[in-house]
Amino acid sequence: LKEIEVALMLNASYKFNFDARGVTEDKILVQVYNRPTDYNKRVLLYEKKSVGGGSFFFTSKQLTENMRKHYEGKGMAEEELDKLLLTKVYLDYIIPAIDMDYEEDPETGRRKAVVKKGAIVFASGYENLEANY
Repeated sequence: LKEIEVALMLNASYKFNFDARGVTEDKILVQVYNRPTDYNKRVLLYEKKSVGGGSFFFTSKQLTENMRKHYEGKGMAEEELDKLLLTKVYLDYIIPAIDMDYEEDPETGRRKAVVKKGAIVFASGYENLEANY
């Protein structure tokens, strides 16, 4: 598990973009929560399974709607639901363990571990921001 904290400012609309073409081994899982892992009652706001080999995105509006649905299901009053605000979100990358491969060095005859690497690129920014020139 690798967790990243992302701050959201002034209730602005954000777009979260992911490029997972660098995930070449087993697919990973991306989850977004309203609280960090050490909180017991955090809310899962978004989940994308089998991430790898492509790209995807979601918006802060979707996250807020999912949080609202969660608390609406718990019986929260409408006026309280209207006050819900996300100031931070927590991106969790769940990366599966993979078996270690070994290869023999032809010069020394010793076995060495083959390091498998991958990458996912995350970028966020204001959604639909218009420039005035």
